[in-house]
Amino acid sequence: MAALAKKGLDEVIKEKRDIAVTEAKKVKITSQKKFEAASIFLRDVINPMLKEIHSTFDPIVDKANAVVKEARKQRKRHLDPVESARDRIRNEQGPWQLEQERKVEVARKKKQEALRLKMEEEREKEAEALREAGMAKAAKELAAEPIIVPSVEVKAATPAVAGQSFREDWVYSVEDRDALVVWLWENHRELLLVDGKRFGAMIKAMKESAIPIPGITVTKKKIPVSRGM
Repeated sequence: MAALAKKGLDEVIKEKRDIAVTEAKKVKITSQKKFEAASIFLRDVINPMLKEIHSTFDPIVDKANAVVKEARKQRKRHLDPVESARDRIRNEQGPWQLEQERKVEVARKKKQEALRLKMEEEREKEAEALREAGMAKAAKELAAEPIIVPSVEVKAATPAVAGQSFREDWVYSVEDRDALVVWLWENHRELLLVDGKRFGAMIKAMKESAIPIPGITVTKKKIPVSRGM
């Protein structure tokens, strides 16, 4: 107890921890005797050290977690209704903004088409004037030139609001899983991820019968288990 009071609990545990870790690094099993010694070291040194660390710090961690959990609960109680209100407004604004942009695009295309027709009409008048002047070749060349319609702008019906803007987002929903898997396999095979946790649980359940599964290597391991830990 005197040592704890003098050095502090954390420092005492650190010293014991470092000694245990240093000794563990020296373990190399090359004989049955060393295997047994390693088992005793796990039982009498490493496992008690783990227990001591848990018994010392778990209550501190649990208390801190309880404080954080309560703080998050209180924050969520206030945030949820406000975030729901925000999302409701955004869900109203998004479709409206898309519709306004659609209308602007329709108006822009209509205006550009009108400009194209006007340019074609003017081109035809120029070509006709050339033909009447006996310049049939020049008229033909003029008619063959492509008409480049300049871009036109249409003012948005919805004026911008200071502090607010819109960003594009693209989402998806799966309609045909098999077709999607085929496309991913042919184009982005790296996106065909395996659920490692569930797949690992399946392999553990299958044991040696999982060995024939193509594309993987199934290996059996022995993991030491000490009673009380």
